[in-house]
Amino acid sequence: MSTRRVTLVSVFVFLCLIVVFAFRGKSKQVYEYQKTQLSVDIKQLPHEGGVIPVEVQRGKIQLSAPNEIESYSCVVKNNTTQAITALALEWTFTADNNGRPTSLSGYSGMDAIYHPDIQDYRKSRSLAPGSEITMDSSSTTSVPFPARIIKAEVSLIYVEFANKDVIDLDPKHYSSKTTNEEREGAERCKKWLAQLYKQQGRSLEGIISLLRSESFPTELRLDTHPLHHGAKMYGKFILSLSAGNQQEAIEKYLGR
Repeated sequence: MSTRRVTLVSVFVFLCLIVVFAFRGKSKQVYEYQKTQLSVDIKQLPHEGGVIPVEVQRGKIQLSAPNEIESYSCVVKNNTTQAITALALEWTFTADNNGRPTSLSGYSGMDAIYHPDIQDYRKSRSLAPGSEITMDSSSTTSVPFPARIIKAEVSLIYVEFANKDVIDLDPKHYSSKTTNEEREGAERCKKWLAQLYKQQGRSLEGIISLLRSESFPTELRLDTHPLHHGAKMYGKFILSLSAGNQQEAIEKYLGR
């Protein structure tokens, strides 16, 4: 083999090695960036007797790219003497686009009583006094590139207690309206299913396929997302009872 050919082969191998190591380095940077977390500013409720009644703790946000939020979460602790049946958090994310700030919002919430039947079967999932719950969201949120997400803030905007006391810091009362509509949707679905169940000789045959396809009749007037979501949640509850062969529970909730 001539000296010139050996030299060309050596140069080619050298260039290939450069490309391989560059790719590895880039892959490592992407992997490390997926683990990047931003600190979260927490806006707490006012103190009562030196104690925050419902406290937000350990907020965190994870980025999968400079402009993309992969997940965000926090912990809510109940420091009151009453159980919490529903709550809502508002997240505000700030991005920088070449010196021009922009913001977007996200929400997460908990409702322990979509419907009394669900609460009864699951023996209440309210947030008891002194207990805490992790509130998270796995939905991806992003801003147009080349903006970079640089800041996050979370605040508690709605709390409903078991004694029906409410803390509502939302000027538009969106959280309370959403909670009430979801419960109304669940109740409408329950009444519809109970009627079908009795018409079909106390059988779920024919009902299961409707629930799996989320095919609700127009007369239920599930014309908002919360109403439809509440109906869907009650339908999933009945599907779970059917899958577990819980005929006694089905009869209890749909047959009476």
